[in-house]
Amino acid sequence: MPWWILAAALAQEVADAPAAAPGPPAVEVPTAEAGVPPGEVPAEPASEDVFAPSLDDLPVYEVVVWGEDALRESRSEVAEAFEAQGWEHRHTRDGVMVFRPPEAWKGSARLHSDGRLDFSRPVVVPAAASASPTIGPGEYRPRMPTGQMEYGADIDRETGPGASMGPYTATAQAEIQFLVPGKRKVEAAQTRVLREIYPQLARHRAVIRETAYQESLQFLPARLDAVWELGAPLVEGDPELRSLEDRRAAVLDFWATRADTPEGEGVRRVVELWVREVVMTSDAPVTVGERLAIESRAGRTLDLGVR
Repeated sequence: MPWWILAAALAQEVADAPAAAPGPPAVEVPTAEAGVPPGEVPAEPASEDVFAPSLDDLPVYEVVVWGEDALRESRSEVAEAFEAQGWEHRHTRDGVMVFRPPEAWKGSARLHSDGRLDFSRPVVVPAAASASPTIGPGEYRPRMPTGQMEYGADIDRETGPGASMGPYTATAQAEIQFLVPGKRKVEAAQTRVLREIYPQLARHRAVIRETAYQESLQFLPARLDAVWELGAPLVEGDPELRSLEDRRAAVLDFWATRADTPEGEGVRRVVELWVREVVMTSDAPVTVGERLAIESRAGRTLDLGVR
């Protein structure tokens, strides 16, 4: 078959063939940049130039458990932290935990039910004398046995009438000295143990705060009921609220004066819910004027479910 007949047949087949489906878009080749040869893709920026959030960049929200069980657990953690430093939990009386140190000259520690921790300083510490001290006019220089030299370099030398002026001889051979531990030495030892137990103490205090806060939220509706039904003031010592207008004003003032904190926001939400369910369904709801005035004063919106 002549070549020109074959070429005409192929041309006719191409013309009669259906149109091809559109293909993927062409890849755009970036133009050359400074220092990059034409036709090559520029290198990705260095990793330090690319922002990739890590766990350290994310906000941390600490959830504090609360309640009697949580309080018992956190108190036990504080006691264990003391014991790890050699201190002994001697007893708990009237909600106060008392800890004694491994050496009596360090005083004692008391953990109160509200999270306060205080240390006491011993007045005197008895120690057996290895020899009679040298007593001069108006001075007291104790001679320490080897076993007491840990704190013997920091002894407060008392020279007043109330000081222990030398050994008390029970027998010819038995002698006792009363030493006053140095203030700086005692405070340094107590500061060291406080530094070691502080994580557990801080957690215990957080549990105390959260428990008090959550319990206050639970009792808040009952307090507001007493305001609305009995005219009882929210602040102890304030006069009785006789009219419903005064009672509404007291509740709205309480809402407006809460702290601008997550805890304060939690209180405001409880108050708003109570107002919606109690006051707004009564015969004396919050008026538009009262709402606008308290919102202007507080700088925030009072959510009453209606506008």
